Amino acid sequence: MADLTTGYRRVTVVGGAMAPTLGPGDRLLVADVAPAEVHDGDLVLVDVPEFVGDSGSLAIKRVLGVGGDRLSCCGGPGIRRNGSALAEPYVRGATRTFDLTVAQHHLFLLGDNRPDSVDSQYPQLLRDRSNGTVPDTAVRGRVVWASTGAVAGPEAQRVSDLMLRSAIGVVLTLVGVIALPTTLVLSSRRRRRPVAPIPEEPILPGPAGAMGPAGRAGAAGTPGIPGMAPGDPGRGDSLPVGP
Repeated sequence: MADLTTGYRRVTVVGGAMAPTLGPGDRLLVADVAPAEVHDGDLVLVDVPEFVGDSGSLAIKRVLGVGGDRLSCCGGPGIRRNGSALAEPYVRGATRTFDLTVAQHHLFLLGDNRPDSVDSQYPQLLRDRSNGTVPDTAVRGRVVWASTGAVAGPEAQRVSDLMLRSAIGVVLTLVGVIALPTTLVLSSRRRRRPVAPIPEEPILPGPAGAMGPAGRAGAAGTPGIPGMAPGDPGRGDSLPVGP
Protein backbone atom coordinates (compact mmCIF):
# COMPACT_ATOMS: atom_id res chain seq x y z
CA MET A 1 0.00 0.00 0.00
CA ALA A 2 1.30 3.43 -0.91
CA ASP A 3 2.53 5.62 1.92
CA LEU A 4 0.24 8.64 1.89
CA THR A 5 2.67 10.62 4.05
CA THR A 6 5.45 10.55 1.45
CA GLY A 7 6.84 14.06 1.08
CA TYR A 8 5.86 15.07 4.61
CA ARG A 9 7.74 14.99 7.88
CA ARG A 10 5.85 13.00 10.50
CA VAL A 11 5.92 14.55 13.96
CA THR A 12 4.44 13.46 17.29
CA VAL A 13 3.72 16.16 19.88
CA VAL A 14 5.47 15.56 23.22
CA GLY A 15 4.82 18.75 25.18
CA GLY A 16 1.93 20.91 26.32
CA ALA A 17 2.97 24.30 24.94
CA MET A 18 0.33 24.15 22.19
CA ALA A 19 -2.58 22.98 24.39
CA PRO A 20 -5.50 22.92 23.99
CA THR A 21 -4.97 22.87 20.21
CA LEU A 22 -2.36 20.09 20.32
CA GLY A 23 -1.36 17.75 23.12
CA PRO A 24 1.09 14.92 23.82
CA GLY A 25 0.67 12.04 21.39
CA ASP A 26 -1.05 14.06 18.65
CA ARG A 27 0.32 13.23 15.21
CA LEU A 28 1.24 15.88 12.65
CA LEU A 29 2.32 16.06 9.02
CA VAL A 30 4.74 18.87 8.27
CA ALA A 31 5.51 20.13 4.76
CA ASP A 32 8.63 21.95 3.69
CA VAL A 33 8.06 25.67 3.33
CA ALA A 34 10.16 28.57 2.13
CA PRO A 35 10.59 31.41 4.65
CA ALA A 36 8.72 33.80 2.34
CA GLU A 37 5.71 31.44 2.32
CA VAL A 38 5.15 31.54 6.09
CA HIS A 39 2.04 33.51 7.02
CA ASP A 40 0.30 34.83 10.10
CA GLY A 41 -1.63 32.08 11.85
CA ASP A 42 0.49 29.20 10.50
CA LEU A 43 1.63 26.43 12.82
CA VAL A 44 5.31 25.92 12.15
CA LEU A 45 8.04 23.50 13.16
CA VAL A 46 10.98 25.59 14.37
CA ASP A 47 14.48 24.93 15.64
CA VAL A 48 14.44 24.93 19.43
CA PRO A 49 17.96 26.43 19.77
CA GLU A 50 16.21 29.75 19.08
CA PHE A 51 14.25 29.01 22.27
CA VAL A 52 17.14 28.26 24.62
CA GLY A 53 14.92 27.28 27.53
CA ASP A 54 12.78 24.70 25.70
CA SER A 55 13.40 20.94 25.60
CA GLY A 56 14.09 18.75 22.58
CA SER A 57 15.38 19.86 19.22
CA LEU A 58 12.22 21.11 17.50
CA ALA A 59 9.05 22.83 18.65
CA ILE A 60 5.62 23.68 17.24
CA LYS A 61 4.64 27.35 17.51
CA ARG A 62 1.96 29.62 16.05
CA VAL A 63 3.00 32.56 13.86
CA LEU A 64 1.53 35.76 15.31
CA GLY A 65 3.55 38.18 13.22
CA VAL A 66 5.78 38.28 10.15
CA GLY A 67 8.21 40.94 8.95
CA GLY A 68 6.66 44.39 9.11
CA ASP A 69 3.74 43.51 11.44
CA ARG A 70 3.07 45.81 14.38
CA LEU A 71 2.07 43.81 17.49
CA SER A 72 0.92 44.86 20.92
CA CYS A 73 -0.54 43.21 23.99
CA CYS A 74 -2.40 43.54 26.26
CA GLY A 75 -3.85 46.98 26.87
CA GLY A 76 -7.17 45.83 25.41
CA PRO A 77 -8.84 42.57 24.45
CA GLY A 78 -5.84 40.39 23.66
CA ILE A 79 -3.26 40.86 20.93
CA ARG A 80 -3.57 43.59 18.33
CA ARG A 81 -1.86 43.20 14.97
CA ASN A 82 -1.53 46.26 12.78
CA GLY A 83 -4.25 47.91 14.84
CA SER A 84 -6.80 45.07 14.65
CA ALA A 85 -7.70 42.83 17.58
CA LEU A 86 -7.05 39.12 16.94
CA ALA A 87 -9.69 36.51 17.67
CA GLU A 88 -7.87 33.69 19.46
CA PRO A 89 -10.41 31.16 20.73
CA TYR A 90 -7.65 28.55 20.95
CA VAL A 91 -5.62 30.38 23.62
CA ARG A 92 -5.20 29.04 27.14
CA GLY A 93 -4.15 31.53 29.81
CA ALA A 94 -3.04 35.15 29.64
CA THR A 95 -0.49 36.59 27.23
CA ARG A 96 2.35 38.74 28.53
CA THR A 97 2.70 42.41 27.62
CA PHE A 98 4.69 43.44 24.54
CA ASP A 99 4.74 46.19 21.94
CA LEU A 100 6.95 45.84 18.89
CA THR A 101 7.35 45.81 15.13
CA VAL A 102 8.60 42.54 13.66
CA ALA A 103 11.81 43.00 11.71
CA GLN A 104 11.99 41.84 8.10
CA HIS A 105 12.81 38.14 7.70
CA HIS A 106 11.78 37.51 11.31
CA LEU A 107 8.75 35.94 12.98
CA PHE A 108 6.92 36.46 16.25
CA LEU A 109 5.99 32.99 17.55
CA LEU A 110 3.77 31.97 20.46
CA GLY A 111 2.43 28.73 21.88
CA ASP A 112 -1.33 28.48 22.43
CA ASN A 113 -0.78 27.56 26.09
CA ARG A 114 0.62 31.00 26.85
CA PRO A 115 1.70 30.50 30.50
CA ASP A 116 3.46 27.22 29.66
CA SER A 117 5.25 28.07 26.41
CA VAL A 118 8.78 29.33 25.93
CA ASP A 119 8.36 31.63 22.96
CA SER A 120 8.52 35.24 21.77
CA GLN A 121 6.88 36.44 25.00
CA TYR A 122 10.22 35.87 26.72
CA PRO A 123 12.97 37.75 24.83
CA GLN A 124 15.40 37.03 27.67
CA LEU A 125 15.16 33.30 26.86
CA LEU A 126 15.78 33.65 23.15
CA ARG A 127 19.01 33.81 21.22
CA ASP A 128 17.97 37.18 19.79
CA ARG A 129 17.00 39.06 22.95
CA SER A 130 16.11 42.35 21.29
CA ASN A 131 12.34 41.86 20.97
CA GLY A 132 11.66 38.12 21.03
CA THR A 133 11.47 37.60 17.29
CA VAL A 134 13.05 34.60 15.53
CA PRO A 135 14.75 34.51 12.09
CA ASP A 136 12.42 32.96 9.53
CA THR A 137 15.27 30.64 8.50
CA ALA A 138 14.70 28.77 11.79
CA VAL A 139 11.43 27.36 10.40
CA ARG A 140 11.73 23.73 9.30
CA GLY A 141 8.23 23.28 7.97
CA ARG A 142 4.54 24.15 8.21
CA VAL A 143 1.99 21.85 9.83
CA VAL A 144 -0.51 20.84 7.13
CA TRP A 145 -2.42 18.09 8.95
CA ALA A 146 -3.12 17.14 12.56
CA SER A 147 -4.74 13.97 13.85
CA THR A 148 -7.00 16.17 16.00
CA GLY A 149 -8.36 18.06 12.98
CA ALA A 150 -6.93 21.27 14.42
CA VAL A 151 -5.39 22.32 11.09
CA ALA A 152 -7.72 23.52 8.32
CA GLY A 153 -7.10 24.35 4.70
CA PRO A 154 -7.05 22.72 1.24
CA GLU A 155 -3.92 20.65 1.91
CA ALA A 156 -5.27 19.35 5.22
CA GLN A 157 -8.53 18.39 3.49
CA ARG A 158 -6.66 16.65 0.67
CA VAL A 159 -4.59 14.60 3.11
CA SER A 160 -7.71 13.71 5.14
CA ASP A 161 -9.54 12.59 1.97
CA LEU A 162 -6.59 10.42 0.93
CA MET A 163 -6.46 8.82 4.36
CA LEU A 164 -10.21 8.17 4.32
CA ARG A 165 -10.05 6.51 0.90
CA SER A 166 -7.08 4.46 2.03
CA ALA A 167 -8.95 3.33 5.17
CA ILE A 168 -11.98 2.31 3.09
CA GLY A 169 -9.69 0.33 0.78
CA VAL A 170 -8.14 -1.46 3.75
CA VAL A 171 -11.59 -2.37 5.12
CA LEU A 172 -12.75 -3.70 1.75
CA THR A 173 -9.56 -5.72 1.40
CA LEU A 174 -10.02 -7.24 4.85
CA VAL A 175 -13.64 -8.10 4.07
CA GLY A 176 -12.51 -9.83 0.89
CA VAL A 177 -9.79 -11.77 2.72
CA ILE A 178 -12.26 -12.90 5.38
CA ALA A 179 -15.02 -13.77 2.89
CA LEU A 180 -12.83 -15.79 0.49
CA PRO A 181 -12.27 -18.87 2.75
CA THR A 182 -16.00 -18.96 3.56
CA THR A 183 -16.86 -18.90 -0.13
CA LEU A 184 -14.39 -21.69 -0.88
CA VAL A 185 -15.77 -23.87 1.93
CA LEU A 186 -19.37 -23.45 0.76
CA SER A 187 -18.36 -24.14 -2.83
CA SER A 188 -16.53 -27.30 -1.76
CA ARG A 189 -19.56 -28.50 0.17
CA ARG A 190 -21.80 -27.98 -2.85
CA ARG A 191 -19.44 -30.05 -5.05
CA ARG A 192 -19.44 -32.93 -2.57
CA ARG A 193 -23.24 -33.07 -2.23
CA PRO A 194 -24.59 -36.42 -3.78
CA VAL A 195 -26.81 -36.06 -6.82
CA ALA A 196 -30.19 -37.85 -6.49
CA PRO A 197 -30.79 -40.45 -9.28
CA ILE A 198 -33.46 -39.62 -11.85
CA PRO A 199 -36.26 -42.23 -11.53
CA GLU A 200 -36.83 -44.28 -14.67
CA GLU A 201 -40.36 -44.66 -16.04
CA PRO A 202 -41.34 -48.34 -16.15
CA ILE A 203 -42.06 -49.82 -19.61
CA LEU A 204 -44.86 -52.36 -20.03
CA PRO A 205 -45.26 -54.75 -23.00
CA GLY A 206 -47.93 -53.97 -25.60
CA PRO A 207 -49.86 -56.44 -27.78
CA ALA A 208 -48.08 -58.71 -30.26
CA GLY A 209 -44.77 -58.11 -28.44
CA ALA A 210 -44.81 -54.31 -28.91
CA MET A 211 -43.44 -52.24 -26.05
CA GLY A 212 -44.99 -48.98 -24.96
CA PRO A 213 -44.77 -46.62 -22.04
CA ALA A 214 -46.72 -47.70 -19.00
CA GLY A 215 -50.01 -46.00 -18.47
CA ARG A 216 -50.27 -44.74 -22.07
CA ALA A 217 -53.05 -45.93 -24.40
CA GLY A 218 -53.75 -45.60 -28.11
CA ALA A 219 -56.73 -43.83 -29.50
CA ALA A 220 -58.72 -47.11 -29.38
CA GLY A 221 -57.46 -47.95 -25.89
CA THR A 222 -54.69 -50.24 -27.15
CA PRO A 223 -51.77 -50.22 -24.76
CA GLY A 224 -48.25 -49.99 -26.05
CA ILE A 225 -48.50 -47.89 -29.24
CA PRO A 226 -50.14 -44.51 -28.86
CA GLY A 227 -52.78 -43.44 -31.39
CA MET A 228 -53.33 -46.86 -33.07
CA ALA A 229 -56.17 -49.37 -32.93
CA PRO A 230 -55.98 -53.03 -34.06
CA GLY A 231 -56.08 -53.25 -37.83
CA ASP A 232 -54.73 -49.78 -38.47
CA PRO A 233 -52.18 -49.51 -41.27
CA GLY A 234 -48.75 -49.42 -39.90
CA ARG A 235 -49.34 -52.08 -37.27
CA GLY A 236 -47.40 -55.27 -37.85
CA ASP A 237 -50.47 -57.48 -37.23
CA SER A 238 -52.53 -55.97 -40.09
CA LEU A 239 -50.06 -55.38 -42.95
CA PRO A 240 -50.14 -57.83 -45.94
CA VAL A 241 -47.12 -60.02 -46.17
CA GLY A 242 -45.54 -60.60 -49.57
CA PRO A 243 -44.30 -63.93 -50.96
